[in-house]
Amino acid sequence: MKNWQKVSKDELIEFIKSYPCELDIDYFMDHVSWNDFRDGRVWPESMVAMIDVTDMDCKICKDFI
Repeated sequence: MKNWQKVSKDELIEFIKSYPCELDIDYFMDHVSWNDFRDGRVWPESMVAMIDVTDMDCKICKDFI
């Protein structure tokens, strides 16, 4: 189980900017996710940040850093 942490939009943006590698962005319905595909990771385990654009619910996961 991943350790998701609810954060503000600003904290989400800072997390993505400071992530140690470039992340791939995925858009699905009302969700945007940022994925770390290093080391053969696959979706959904690759997700390290996400936002629900309908209510701006932001989450990050620092498990891979």
